[in-house]
Amino acid sequence: MSSGVQTRNTPGVLGYAIGIVVSLLAFGPLVALPALFDGEVGAYVTGALLMSYYALLAGWPVALTGALIVHLTCFRVRDQGIHVLVAGLAGWAVAAVYLGLLTGLSPWDPLVLVVGIAAALGREVASAFVRRP
Repeated sequence: MSSGVQTRNTPGVLGYAIGIVVSLLAFGPLVALPALFDGEVGAYVTGALLMSYYALLAGWPVALTGALIVHLTCFRVRDQGIHVLVAGLAGWAVAAVYLGLLTGLSPWDPLVLVVGIAAALGREVASAFVRRP
């Protein structure tokens, strides 16, 4: 017998949309971190803003593909930590193929790795939209 509360393992359209935007916005600050470590606060802020802007314009194919992969592979998995891990791996893999084909970047290039980290962060935020009993 059902408890009357419908649960789901995925965040729904709104949750995915917010997660995608968060991941695209997180990309810039993550990519610009080396400037901050060098003590260049102005360069960090400028780099973070420019890279976030670029990600919002050009990152949609990677973000949408990654979200679809995560949804299709995890919709039966209850543990949201697995969803976050799969999102990070999917973001990295899709970026490795996409950026590798467009620019020849290696899958181990820091830029490609940051896409995976940003994807995981976005999916972590989206976890708040999953209904739990």
